[in-house]
Amino acid sequence: MALTSSSVGFSYEYEQLAAQTAFRGYSTKNLLQWGNACAQQMVRHFLMSTGYDPQTAWAISFEACSCIIDGFRETMTYDEAMALSSEVRKLKSSQYAALCYTTNTGEPL
Repeated sequence: MALTSSSVGFSYEYEQLAAQTAFRGYSTKNLLQWGNACAQQMVRHFLMSTGYDPQTAWAISFEACSCIIDGFRETMTYDEAMALSSEVRKLKSSQYAALCYTTNTGEPL
C-alpha cells in the first residue's frame, strides 16, 4: 500500500492552517530552509576561525541556529520577522546569538 497524504490524514491545507495558528506562521518548510541557510553560514565561520573539525562545526552551528530562530519565534510572527529589513534581521540574529551563547555558557559574548 502506497502512502499518500490522504492515507495518513495530512493535507497541504492542514500544514498551512497549522503554520498560521499554532506555529505563528512558521511552517516546517520555512524553518528547514532558514535553519539550513543559517547553519551553512555558521559552519563556514567555525571552520575558518576556530579550527573545529567539520562534525563539531556542524553540531555547534545547528545548536546556534536553532537558538537564534527560536528567539525570533518567541518574539514575533513569521510575517513580522520577514518584514524586517535585512540589516535589522542581522542585528537581531546577532543579539539572539549573544543571548544564546550567554545562556549556554554563563559568560557574556
